Amino acid sequence: AVMWFGLFVLACGPSSLNGSERHGQTEVGTEQVDDVDTDVVVDDTEDTEDTDVVDTDLDDTSTPVNPGPLGFVGSPCTSDLDCDYDGGLCLTDAEGFTDGTCSKECDLYCPDEDGYPITFCVPPDELPADAGDGSCLARCDYGLFPDGGCRVGYGCALTERNNQPSTEQYACLPDAVPVTPTTCQKELITRGIRFSPLVIPDDKPSTHANLTCHVEDPVLLFSPVEGLELLYYDGTPTATVKGSCEMALALHDTIQDVKPEGATALMHIGTYNCRVISNTNTLSRHAYGDAIDIYGFEI
Repeated sequence: AVMWFGLFVLACGPSSLNGSERHGQTEVGTEQVDDVDTDVVVDDTEDTEDTDVVDTDLDDTSTPVNPGPLGFVGSPCTSDLDCDYDGGLCLTDAEGFTDGTCSKECDLYCPDEDGYPITFCVPPDELPADAGDGSCLARCDYGLFPDGGCRVGYGCALTERNNQPSTEQYACLPDAVPVTPTTCQKELITRGIRFSPLVIPDDKPSTHANLTCHVEDPVLLFSPVEGLELLYYDGTPTATVKGSCEMALALHDTIQDVKPEGATALMHIGTYNCRVISNTNTLSRHAYGDAIDIYGFEI
């Protein structure tokens, strides 16, 4: 069943960390679909025995290392056999990749797979070993790796796309100095919301060259959010949505409100879109990435 109503969510009020107020009106945006989802939990338990002799060497306070999902780009590996997909290869520990990392040669783009971090084609000069042209690496994912966005030994760092230096995104680079999450991003991490930091370059609406679309603190938000699937209004799954970090917090607040009412999916008409409000010379709030048009909910 679909519970339908129109709602325009803005990143303001309680959902905005800086307390600023932004006002807009209901509009239609466009949506980008990527891939998505799966958390890996590492279970580590210890067994102890009672004896008459006290053994002071039994203390073990080490924290288990989260390897993330196995078998695809970004996963740990010791040989190419661990990277069981078309063109899979292992960039090894001996080559400067901590515990190895599954990769693939690339010119511009890399494949994505459900349940794994999305990927990015990184140029050879960003890597400790030249694996050919470009190398596919995992992008930062604070849902799979809350402590830094990447596996141990890799830092979430800004890098350009191989053969397309004008395009930049955040990827997990070996031994890189990681970026510090923003205050808003730290709140997403605390709430357990899966996201990747994102670069959305400033743009101009096709109809208004004098205006500039700018998204403050952009993120890529993964579905599901708090257990609710994100669907386009016609029911098409949208594995990711992009917009400002504060929009992501406001969306999470909304989902927390409707989930107790039995909602299982949120249907929307769009988030970021560089354009003006229809029949005006004013930028849409979608041009700032801080609005999402909610079409209704599935229950």
